[in-house]
Amino acid sequence: MKTLRDGRTVPNDSEEWKAECFAKFNEDHPDSIHHAHLANLKTIPGSKDRAAYLDGVKRKEGDEAAKRLCEAYGSWWDEKKAAKP
Repeated sequence: MKTLRDGRTVPNDSEEWKAECFAKFNEDHPDSIHHAHLANLKTIPGSKDRAAYLDGVKRKEGDEAAKRLCEAYGSWWDEKKAAKP
């Protein structure tokens, strides 16, 4: 059993514990998750599929994480287009 930040006790394999561990990791290593998402997003060929990926990030990690990822992808895309002859 694990104790969450709010004082509740949950099983080690619960979704609540998983979410708290993920949130804690994000707090301690905010750029790691962001870079992993950006790398994933770069491999998704269709705009609808990229939008669905961003929606998933928004649901799981919040509006700010999705916005930051969208902005990073847009910057990467602009650089990619500018580099083409």
